[in-house]
Amino acid sequence: SANEETRPRAIGADDHVLGNPAAPVQAIVYTDLECPYCKRFHLRTLADLRTTFGDQLVVVYRHYPLKSRPQGVPEAEAAECAYQLGGPDAFWRFVDAIFRTTSSNNSFDLALLPTIASDVGLDPAGFEICQRKGDGAVRVRADMTDGALLGVSVTPSIALKRGSKVILIQGDYPSRIKTAIEYLLTNPQ
Repeated sequence: SANEETRPRAIGADDHVLGNPAAPVQAIVYTDLECPYCKRFHLRTLADLRTTFGDQLVVVYRHYPLKSRPQGVPEAEAAECAYQLGGPDAFWRFVDAIFRTTSSNNSFDLALLPTIASDVGLDPAGFEICQRKGDGAVRVRADMTDGALLGVSVTPSIALKRGSKVILIQGDYPSRIKTAIEYLLTNPQ
């Protein structure tokens, strides 16, 4: 378990949350839109976890674009623009669309970002203004700082938290993640 300094920051009003915010276990996911393992986690593992644990688990999405995949940064900032312009639903639709579209490792054409914004129901002109202003950068940096303090070195990294207990799993390891969630559910403190 982690000490105060190595706990993820508390879930805030502007966090990207899937599921029951009052769930006993939080899965705080540090992820990179250009990471192939993040893509698999997002499109497969996450759905399985949500089916398995239902209201017992809340998922929080945090940006952690790695330096080895520079396109992840503008994509993460674009996802924040989707959130600013269209709220939580637009954010999740946008992130889903990127993960479904990219073949990962800097293969995504950044010129497609406004098209994806339009596809998920956002105004492409407003979206491009938000991108140009760099409005999403502050949030992306805050998420990255949070992950770095936890010792995140690979993506996806999942900080599973219940009360003062934190278990950090680095990588898309569905059975290890499930076992850790089950452990937290049966051992409250």
